[in-house]
Amino acid sequence: MRLKVNPYVWVALSVLPIFYFIYLGTLSSLVAMGSVTPISLEDNKLLNYALTLDPSHSEGNAAQALYLRNRALLPDNEDDVKDLTRSYYYWQEAIKGRPLWPYYQLGALDTEYLLQAPDYVIQERLNWLMTITPNERGMDRQLLSISMLAWAKLTPDQQAWMVDRFITANPKDQKYIHELAESYKEYVPSLNAENFQLP
Repeated sequence: MRLKVNPYVWVALSVLPIFYFIYLGTLSSLVAMGSVTPISLEDNKLLNYALTLDPSHSEGNAAQALYLRNRALLPDNEDDVKDLTRSYYYWQEAIKGRPLWPYYQLGALDTEYLLQAPDYVIQERLNWLMTITPNERGMDRQLLSISMLAWAKLTPDQQAWMVDRFITANPKDQKYIHELAESYKEYVPSLNAENFQLP
């Protein structure tokens, strides 16, 4: 005996993929547009909508984390610590979705530094980055910039690793990092800028 299926069921099943692709397209568009929204003291409504649709969306969480991080640095922001704390939460959510993606870990490290996290927290995050992604040179500038600012929190081995990272960087990145080291040395007393001289 042949099973009879209501024709409306077939119609519903045929349109489900269409609605799913519309949903994905809407979500991606909200994240893309929200990512380029100018930083202000207002909430990023586009990213809020995206994360309402999918709270576990890694790119959406990362974009929200970066927006809140940058908003925290606005000179007239009186809720900077609150924004940084929320930023850190969203970095953690992004990492849950893509735990091996180093740039989310780097974003979390940046926020940990800004929140004045204890030494061991900074060291653990750096150990992860140094161990899991030793050949990811695209993050050299940001990694070395944060590490130089947090220089006193690094272990001697981590400091040596960062100096070696500078020595083996490409010439453009070396020049950029050298100039940062020169500008940092006045307010990071523990940083020996001589380690970051151009060859």
